[in-house]
Amino acid sequence: MTDRPRVAVVVLNYLAVDDTRTAVESVQRGDFLESLIVVVDNSPEVRVTESLRAHLDPCVTLVRAGDNIGYAAGNNLGIRKALELAPVDYVWVLNPDTLVAPDALSWLVLAADSDPGAAIVASRLVSADGASILYDGATIDPLSGATTLLGSGLPTSGSPANAARATDYAHGASMLLRTASMAHLGRMTEDYFLYFEETDFSLRARRAGSRILIEPRSVVRHTRRSWGELPTSTYIYYMVRNREIFAERWGFDPVASRGATDHFTASWRGRVRQHRPDLVDTFDALVAGALADGVAGRAGRSDLPSELVLA
Repeated sequence: MTDRPRVAVVVLNYLAVDDTRTAVESVQRGDFLESLIVVVDNSPEVRVTESLRAHLDPCVTLVRAGDNIGYAAGNNLGIRKALELAPVDYVWVLNPDTLVAPDALSWLVLAADSDPGAAIVASRLVSADGASILYDGATIDPLSGATTLLGSGLPTSGSPANAARATDYAHGASMLLRTASMAHLGRMTEDYFLYFEETDFSLRARRAGSRILIEPRSVVRHTRRSWGELPTSTYIYYMVRNREIFAERWGFDPVASRGATDHFTASWRGRVRQHRPDLVDTFDALVAGALADGVAGRAGRSDLPSELVLA
């Protein structure tokens, strides 16, 4: 009988001590105990790191990034630290605003072990109350590069969790990475700063001949989103800018790609007009700035002007 695979869990915190603690505790209650946990604190303030240390189990390794270095850079830091601590077969990248089912990691590992050609296996993401699906796989349009989450909004009660299957990209809120695949794929690209990193990484893996899987039996509750009635300025800016950068890097049709971006922004503009018509001009300025930066290839972190805050 072979030993069970070894897994490192990486959770990236940013000013969300309670969320991160709750996520880590849900992992620790799981049925897969052969894992080590690394929490990376992306918060710029030392007091947040100190609070994390006070609230986390002493067995959790805590790494301070020193500033908000972004999603990919923060997770890459955690992955490097995990691989320094022990040889592992897989790394589970997990958002702090998640609650994992007790068998979520076991299902991910089983799917990965059953398909050696799979570089990444993603969980099914459901709403905080577990009633509806947020992500059950995804597609990337071959012409425009537009991304679509499959199953979004469907009731979980009418969506049976069947066997793992192929998907165009993994959702970064919960994805299991095969360390052997990372050895030749490298780390996630860091200059997107926020959003599209996992899409880019998944596409890189697929074009290298690896598969990306969604395992619906691995259920993770995504307890918070980047928007409610109104989107955050951070969400709109990076989604719009990075769509442009992603499409350019991967050679998608620029006209089709811009059409997909226009559809995305029109939907949110309608919501802003409905709930806060006084912010429509602010929204338009935010989108225009994001598009200009994307076309110019201005990647990395952007400090958004305070007057562009939407929510």
